[in-house]
Amino acid sequence: MVYFIALFYIAAILGVVYFSGRNEHRMIRGISLGYFLVLTLAFLLSVFVLKLEPETNAPLIFSYLFVAPFVFFIGYKLVKYIRNYEGWQMVVLMLSGILNLVIIGLLLLFIFIYMYQGLMT
Repeated sequence: MVYFIALFYIAAILGVVYFSGRNEHRMIRGISLGYFLVLTLAFLLSVFVLKLEPETNAPLIFSYLFVAPFVFFIGYKLVKYIRNYEGWQMVVLMLSGILNLVIIGLLLLFIFIYMYQGLMT
C-alpha cells in the first residue's frame, strides 16, 4: 500500500509540474521535469538499492528537495496570476497566497517524510 501511495504522490507532483508548466517556455518545462525525474530516481535508488535507514536524515533531505521547488513553481504561477490586480487586492491575494503555500508545503513535507519512512521499514 505504501508503494502505491508513493507512486501516486510522485506521479501527482510530476503531473502538476507538467500540466501547469505547459504554457511556459519548453526549456523551463524540460528542466523542471528533468529535475523531478532525476530526484525520483535518486529517491528510488536510496530506498531499494542503498537501503538507507530512517535515522540517516534521508527522508528530510528528499522531502525538502521534492517539496521546495514544487512550492516555488506553484508560487511563480500564483504571482503571474496576481499581477493582474492592483492595490489592496494584490496585497491581500499575495498574503493569502503565501500563507496557503506555507500550509501546502508543510503538509507535503509531512506526507513525504511519513511515506519515505514507511518505504524504509
